Amino acid sequence: MRFYSMLLEVISITAPIFIVIAIGFLIRKKNIISEEGVSLLNKLAYNIGLPSLIFLTITNYSLSDIFNVQIVKVIYLAYVVFILLTILINLVIKRSGKTKGAIIVSSFRCNMAFLGFSRGS
Repeated sequence: MRFYSMLLEVISITAPIFIVIAIGFLIRKKNIISEEGVSLLNKLAYNIGLPSLIFLTITNYSLSDIFNVQIVKVIYLAYVVFILLTILINLVIKRSGKTKGAIIVSSFRCNMAFLGFSRGS
C-alpha cells in the first residue's frame, strides 16, 4: 500500500512537468511560437518567473526554518572541492584551452536555485 501512495505522489509531482514539456513541444512543432518567441519566453521564465517563485516560496517560512549554517557549509565545501577537482582533471587532459574552459565552466555552473524549492511549491 505504501508503494502505491509513493508512486502516486511521484506521478502527481512529475506529471505536470511532462505535460508542460509536451505542450511546449507541440506548440513549437506547429510553429505557433517563433524562435524569437521561445527566446523571449525563456528570458521571461528565468528572469521573472523563477525569482518570483523563489521569493514567494521563501516568504512562507521564517529565517530560522530555511537557513541552516551547517547545510550551507557542506554545500559550499562540496562545491569548492568539485571545482578544484574539475580544474585539476582539466590540467591533465589533452584538450585545447577553449575546450578546457568550456568543460570547467559547464561542469560547475548548475541550478543551485532549485535547491531552495520546497516540495509543496
